[in-house]
Amino acid sequence: IVLGGLGKIPLIGFVFSLMNFFITGALMGGIYYIYLQTIRSHAAQIGDLFAGFRKAFWQLFLGYIVSALLAGLCLIPFLIVFIIKIIPVVGQLPSENLTQNELLKFLPAIESSALVTVPVLFICMIPMLYLQTNWIFTLPLIIDKKMDFWTAMKTSWKMVGKHWWQVFGLVILIGLLNIVGVLACCVGLLLTIP
Repeated sequence: IVLGGLGKIPLIGFVFSLMNFFITGALMGGIYYIYLQTIRSHAAQIGDLFAGFRKAFWQLFLGYIVSALLAGLCLIPFLIVFIIKIIPVVGQLPSENLTQNELLKFLPAIESSALVTVPVLFICMIPMLYLQTNWIFTLPLIIDKKMDFWTAMKTSWKMVGKHWWQVFGLVILIGLLNIVGVLACCVGLLLTIP
């Protein structure tokens, strides 16, 4: 989260975004490792947060990136509709000395084009949520069972498939708890993410 926020800084933000891209899988693996240690009544130390870097960095990286990219492919139809509908309208805006009145003239066209893209986005979210729910246990399996990323993705898919609706309900519940955590000035995330 912090690196994602630092990625917004002009000029150097790209470096933080790239770092976030590479280390998120390993950091998540470390968090799962701590959770698993705690669940099993083993002592967890702060250094265990970085266990993903020591134990399975590349597998965690691949498990995170491959599952995210495959789920992200579901958004391609939305991106196509967005490009077809929004870009031509925005391209008609005069580029120099744009006044507020000129912008207000184009606002209805932009709004109507955006309204077309919203249903497409919701339709694209259905297979994306399905895939992400099926692969939710990929990183915990990699860090705990020392699986390679593809085997962990297949194992997660098989196990979630047996109880898909229950797992999806848990994902929704966790998402709602995280929203409450964000509303509590983000401090609540310290309680809701675990």
